[in-house]
Amino acid sequence: MNRNFYTVRVTANGFCRFCRCECQIYRRRLDHMFQLIVTLVTLGLWAIPWLVIWLFSLRRPWRCRTCRRVVENSIASDAAQADATAAPWVGSGRL
Repeated sequence: MNRNFYTVRVTANGFCRFCRCECQIYRRRLDHMFQLIVTLVTLGLWAIPWLVIWLFSLRRPWRCRTCRRVVENSIASDAAQADATAAPWVGSGRL
């Protein structure tokens, strides 16, 4: 797998049809903090390439952590939305 210092790994739970089990899925996305620092250092010149790279990174597929095969988008997007909407303080007893 291609590893870059300007990306981070996002994980979620999803169903892999190859493993036939519920497992952890992942994909890489941009590290926006790094992109912001580069944009500030280059006085805003990096903003346009940042936008282009970000749009292309949205097309990266979700992959099964066990077999590393591509997981169907509908299943992966449901899992990612469930993880994104779950607030960290839910169930902790505090407001």
